[in-house]
Amino acid sequence: MSSLSITTARRYVMDFSQPYLVVGQMALVRREDYNLYLLGIPLQPPGPVGVLKATTGEFLVQREFPKATRKVFTSASKAVQALQKKKISFFISDSTLIWYLAGTHSAEGLAAVKAVLSEEQLAWGIRKGDDKLLAAANEFLQQATRDGTLNRIFRRWTAVSP
Repeated sequence: MSSLSITTARRYVMDFSQPYLVVGQMALVRREDYNLYLLGIPLQPPGPVGVLKATTGEFLVQREFPKATRKVFTSASKAVQALQKKKISFFISDSTLIWYLAGTHSAEGLAAVKAVLSEEQLAWGIRKGDDKLLAAANEFLQQATRDGTLNRIFRRWTAVSP
C-alpha cells in the first residue's frame, strides 16, 4: 500500500486491485509562507517547485504549471531539506506523504496547504494476468472494509480514513 496511483500508463504494465483510498496532490510549504497559498497554488510559482522523480506529482506540475521551474528529487527527505533551505518554493506530492511530512516536520516550520490539486485513486499493483492474486487482494480489501480493519489501518498510519 505504498501510494501507487492508478494511471492509464500503469494499466498497460500491471493490473490494479480495487482502489483503497482516494487522494490528491498537495503542497508542503514553509509555515512563514503559508498565507501566500491561502487561495491555492499560483500558476506561476515564485520559485522552483520540488517534486519526486517520475511520480504523478511531477506529471501534475508539468501539466498544470508548465512555466514553473521543477526541481526533481529522489527522496522526500531531500525535498524537505531543500524547502527548509529555501531552495524551492514548495514541494508537491501525494496528500498521504504531504500529511506525514507536515506532521513530522511541524516543529521545524513546515505545513501542508489544504488545497488539493488533483484526485487520484490508490490501489495495489498486481502482476498483469495474475487473476488469482488480484481476486485475493480484492477479497481482502472488501473484507477489511466490511469489518473495519481498513479504517483501523488508516487511523494508525495516516491522518485520514477511507
